[in-house]
Amino acid sequence: MASEVKSYDKYPMILTPKDVQHILGLNDKQKDQVYNLFNTKSFPSEKVKGKYIIPKPRFLNWLGVTKEEKI
Repeated sequence: MASEVKSYDKYPMILTPKDVQHILGLNDKQKDQVYNLFNTKSFPSEKVKGKYIIPKPRFLNWLGVTKEEKI
């Protein structure tokens, strides 16, 4: 069985926790896990005007996605 390659093009350049939740395949019951991730020092997110964001390239780098997989 071939592995599925995700396309990240459909996501905006600045990701929200909801975007990250969707990319990671977490459901709404796991929303707290996403916010816990955004609160960790090792996760390269930022808080702007009280809202968490992460630039898509930074997130994909954190995930370990290679340049070829970013299409």
